[in-house]
Amino acid sequence: MANTTKRMLSMSLKKLLSKTTLDNITIQDITDDAEVSRKTFYYHFQDIYDLLDWTLQEDARHLVANKINLDNWEESIAALFVYMQENRMLVLNAFHSLERDTLEKEVFKLLSPLLHRLFSAQEGFNQLSEADQDFIVSVYGLGITGLFLRWIGAIIMTHGDERGLKLPPMIAPYQVVVVPVAAHKEGVLEGAKAVADKLTAAGLRVKFDDRDNVTPGWKFNEWELKGVPVRVEIGPRDLAEGKVMSVRRDTFEKAPLDIEGLEGEIKAMLDAIQTNMFEIARAFRDAHTADVHNMEELGRQVDGGYAKAMWCGEQACEDEIKDRFSASSRCMPFDQTPIGETCVCCGKPAKKVIYFAKAY
Repeated sequence: MANTTKRMLSMSLKKLLSKTTLDNITIQDITDDAEVSRKTFYYHFQDIYDLLDWTLQEDARHLVANKINLDNWEESIAALFVYMQENRMLVLNAFHSLERDTLEKEVFKLLSPLLHRLFSAQEGFNQLSEADQDFIVSVYGLGITGLFLRWIGAIIMTHGDERGLKLPPMIAPYQVVVVPVAAHKEGVLEGAKAVADKLTAAGLRVKFDDRDNVTPGWKFNEWELKGVPVRVEIGPRDLAEGKVMSVRRDTFEKAPLDIEGLEGEIKAMLDAIQTNMFEIARAFRDAHTADVHNMEELGRQVDGGYAKAMWCGEQACEDEIKDRFSASSRCMPFDQTPIGETCVCCGKPAKKVIYFAKAY
């Protein structure tokens, strides 16, 4: 009974996090949604963060029990990222609400039991001391946590728009969502399911949304928010004509497609979306990157872009740039073709080409 109540509260937290950030949610909001008293909440949890802890740990236990393949490390890590994507509103709203250190700890709590189980299947791991096992899990866990948080930020900042996420097809958990329209009419649901199965058999990652408690329009908006690259709409008129209506997430272009040969058309569309998103991102980066040769130019350029500069290699110059412009070195490109002879900061002979920018 206790776990049932906890799960109810956890589901209410997730539901609320799909709409707003953690710092805008009160215990009263959670108890109202779960239809329990505040006294019941405090019987099980100290505060909202305690509930968030329990939610992530419970989800981790579910992943370990149902999704972790001890024979396939890559598949297991992919399952974790799919979980993160499927629960991204929880993760993203927590990302916006929590200090980075706190969020890292929450993600690490989710990772730890998964990594322990994966490593326990490796020869020799169980013979190590508990301290050594924890150390190994910590090293890999912190590395994956850092990768994940940077991945979230990169995807949102690079591709997101005012209508939500916009995911490149290569990494989207679902590449296509199939939505039946007027599903109550004869043959529509079956026809839409056949199309979804056809695309799945062609090796695409497909979601067939046959929910009957929300309207097609609701589904359209929800899947746009979730960033699925292609939406396929199928109604009675479409089926009668042997066609479907396709909608691209990147451009919102609509195009009727024949059901016959649909697999090839959708694959070509996904390739086009991948290329288009990449080119848009690259063009944006290039338009916001410029060579700079002195501190005045650097200061102007890092206010919204990348500054490519020459650097003497001294920490003191990095520190001065950070103090003056809140910018730091981002990377040293493989192409070290000089754009000048002197350091952008001190004027001494330069050793490296380097990019400076502000971190967000």
